[in-house]
Amino acid sequence: MQCDIYTSDKYKKYFHSDIAARQICGAPFDDSALDIDCIDSGLVAVDCATGAFGIFDVDNKFVKSSLQLRGKMGQFIPDVKKLCVENCADTAIFLGNIYPHFGHFLLEHLNRAWGLGRVYKKGMKVIFIDNKNIGAQKFVFDFTDMLNIPRRDVVILTKSVRYKKVYIPAQSWVTQHRAHTDFCKAFDAMGAGVSGPGVGDKVYVSRAALPADMKVFGEERIQNIFKKNGYAIIYPEKMPLAHQVAAIKNAKVLAGCGGTALHLALFMKPGGRVVQIKRNTGIKDNGPIQWMLNQVRGLNSVFIEASVEKRKSEHQSKLPQIIGVTEHLQRFFDDNGFKYSARDVEQDKAAFAEYEIALAAASAAHGGAIYMRLKRFIIKFVTCFVPGRVRRGRVRAWLKERL
Repeated sequence: MQCDIYTSDKYKKYFHSDIAARQICGAPFDDSALDIDCIDSGLVAVDCATGAFGIFDVDNKFVKSSLQLRGKMGQFIPDVKKLCVENCADTAIFLGNIYPHFGHFLLEHLNRAWGLGRVYKKGMKVIFIDNKNIGAQKFVFDFTDMLNIPRRDVVILTKSVRYKKVYIPAQSWVTQHRAHTDFCKAFDAMGAGVSGPGVGDKVYVSRAALPADMKVFGEERIQNIFKKNGYAIIYPEKMPLAHQVAAIKNAKVLAGCGGTALHLALFMKPGGRVVQIKRNTGIKDNGPIQWMLNQVRGLNSVFIEASVEKRKSEHQSKLPQIIGVTEHLQRFFDDNGFKYSARDVEQDKAAFAEYEIALAAASAAHGGAIYMRLKRFIIKFVTCFVPGRVRRGRVRAWLKERL
């Protein structure tokens, strides 16, 4: 698939080195057959005290295919001898654990859902594990509704249960490692079941209606240029998930700032194009992840640097972010025949004034650039001496709150 990059050479170097590291085991073009393990008398074990979970066979041996990988790291495995276990006569299919962030859930916690099309039948229990007892977000059930799974069959487990039989589909997506072509099957099934009018061939997903600490300053000026050139502007957080899918599934081009909304490209048809606007000046962002998604979905990619922020931020940042028509974005417009006026490409002075107010507030709340770099160093240095992932994570969180 084609990939066009309108950025600095420094970003291009980062991007190409990162995606080269992802091309393991044929990723993202892995099309070897995925397996579904079937475990008789399978124990779905959960220990909310430690966050540990996993599937065990009748002899209480851990089933390796239930390891929930993220990169090369998996979850904590519980000690089943210490757990109180209930017995259930139902057959179940294991889909992994829930996660409160929409984008991460979409990619990393629906990565077994492809197996539903092969083994799921009405009456079978579809299991997500709530291993931290945080409760399931509404979007979990929005997805299962679109997969045509009755609510009564969806089980969010916070306790250990041994089922008559447990199916375990292999993970079809592992961030920073591999993606399988079957990953898209669940999204194809969801899209096929969604009816409703689209909004056009070209869609721009905007962050402008998000809360002040999440929006991107200056985006309205840029999205209006896209609007003048035939793009429908949508605000995903204002729409039910099924309506978002209906708007996007027939789009030939999907554009917007880097983030979760562009991951909805999974519902597009192969051959489309995804235009991602980089909203931070820090080199690292989620571009390589979006590229991996686009590749496995069969979509062309465009990445554009557009940040004009005064203080460097990361992709996920407590600092405000602002974008404008940079030389890179203007080159993209020109190369793609966009029409715009001289005023369209000027810096939005009102947006920049709002950004400076937000930046001053964030600096007062979180400290200056030197302090924040020192804080990150101290946390990383101290926690590298703490043994055990659970303990190390708790110390890291404690330090973040107090420094």
